[in-house]
Amino acid sequence: MTSRWKAALVWAAAALALLATAGSGWLLRWGQRHAAPQPFAELANDFSYLLIGVVMTLIGAFLALRRGDNGVSWIMLGAGVSLSLVAFLEQYANLSFVAATPWPGTMAALWLAQWLWMLPYVALVLLLLFYPTGRLLSPRWRWVLAAILSVYLTLIILLGFGATLDAGDPALGLSQIPNPVGFLSAPGEATFIFFTAAMFATMAAAVLGLAVRFRRARGIEREQMKWLLFAGALFVGMMLVENVSSTWYGVVTNLLSLTIPLAIAVAILRYRLFDIDVIIRRTTTYALITGLLALVYFASIVVLQSLFGRLTDFDSNPTVILSTLLIATLFLPVRRRVQDAIDRRFNRTRYDAAKTLQAFAATARDETDLDALLGELVRVIEATMQPETVRVWLRSIESNDAQKDIDKAGL
Repeated sequence: MTSRWKAALVWAAAALALLATAGSGWLLRWGQRHAAPQPFAELANDFSYLLIGVVMTLIGAFLALRRGDNGVSWIMLGAGVSLSLVAFLEQYANLSFVAATPWPGTMAALWLAQWLWMLPYVALVLLLLFYPTGRLLSPRWRWVLAAILSVYLTLIILLGFGATLDAGDPALGLSQIPNPVGFLSAPGEATFIFFTAAMFATMAAAVLGLAVRFRRARGIEREQMKWLLFAGALFVGMMLVENVSSTWYGVVTNLLSLTIPLAIAVAILRYRLFDIDVIIRRTTTYALITGLLALVYFASIVVLQSLFGRLTDFDSNPTVILSTLLIATLFLPVRRRVQDAIDRRFNRTRYDAAKTLQAFAATARDETDLDALLGELVRVIEATMQPETVRVWLRSIESNDAQKDIDKAGL
């Protein structure tokens, strides 16, 4: 494919996704007025979900134009377009059934949405399998790729040509209806269990491939993988707190998921690639500091409330004030200890260099022999910076004094 046709394909896919997203936004607005109005939090959740498809499409299109030789770019573009299309088709079909007059193409939209939702899931599995180079880990992984594609192709056929179609949101009084192009019988429970297990197996295989690739990666490729793993860890961490969620949990989760395509864009474009080490250290540091200080804060409130409750009439103001002062006092010592622990565990080179420089500073204060001090300086530079050669230049005090005498004589 020539670069001209490639650019045309990218722009057409991006335009299709943006049109579908615009249509979904209009349908949400129409549904608020003429169907079942949603609370503001649920509406914000729907719009944030649409934002995922838009961001993935735009990033995928940009990467495909800049790094078209990398298969990750095209996988990202396909995932964004399919997400946008599925959101529009499902919304269109749902609202068509509750409208006064059925809209044209309702059955076609329903049929497409029936199986098209599998494509973003396939894209996620392929993304983990091909990231970050756009190539498989080794030729032996072709069998894994073939198995993954076979599973999802079979699922798409079963969904698209099954006996029934899912008519949409049960909250709107909708249920399953006959599939006009369906010729396959409804799958039994054994078939359902088999393909559910197969989907989990494909995801596990993709994650295993990512773990093997990370273990073998060196240099730039390893930094690229750190970006994806960091964004994925943030998203998974948010998913784990689902049980303590609020009404806005879906919105926060959707917005946080945007860090994944953004991290992939940084990794593929190699823009400020090595900053990920600093980001990981600072995120880990302040997350631990926040957790430790929050634990101390609430524990101190409980203890002080018990103490003040015994001595005087209960008053929460002194308890809050003393707890706040305690946290303010502990912040810097806790930060130093946490930072040292993280550097010692995850950034050993920087930690050893800092300790070496501290030891040299103590030696320089006490050492009076110039030759010994120079030898220690050369050793420290070699240990911390590891240069190929080391040269020390010293200004001559006698020459400076002589220059001053000449200047005075000239005056």
